Amino acid sequence: MGSDISGWVETLHYEREDGYRFWVGVVKIDELVERNYGMFGNLFGHRNVGGFVSIAARRGMPDDASDAARHQLVDEGGRDRTWIAWEEIKAINWDDEGEEETLGGPSFGRKVRRRDTLEPGWTTLWKLMEVLGDVFGPGNVRLVVWFDSE
Repeated sequence: MGSDISGWVETLHYEREDGYRFWVGVVKIDELVERNYGMFGNLFGHRNVGGFVSIAARRGMPDDASDAARHQLVDEGGRDRTWIAWEEIKAINWDDEGEEETLGGPSFGRKVRRRDTLEPGWTTLWKLMEVLGDVFGPGNVRLVVWFDSE
């Protein structure tokens, strides 16, 4: 059985003096990004076929997650809940290598790089998050995700 990702790009709309933070789900990623175990492992430690040191594995659902993300998660369940900030994605060295020489296909003759996991839906998602970061600030944009199986 395969594993698919669900989630939302969220933006921080305001923060009160008492620390309350109000996040809004602005992009539902389910139909945008491809099933990609290389990316899943690269970022989130889920089905890590490239043997990467994952950046944002199993952080859990943010306590202040948007209503959109919480409602979808309640409807679907979801495992390996986690999130990653746009600032962290921007800082990724896409030339970092994993421990494996393949992503499940023929060997490249070298270790797999994070760059090898990029596919059109994911690069589109990064572009959308970049635009949102320009509007809301890079620290005020994050990706909240979960998976439908182990």
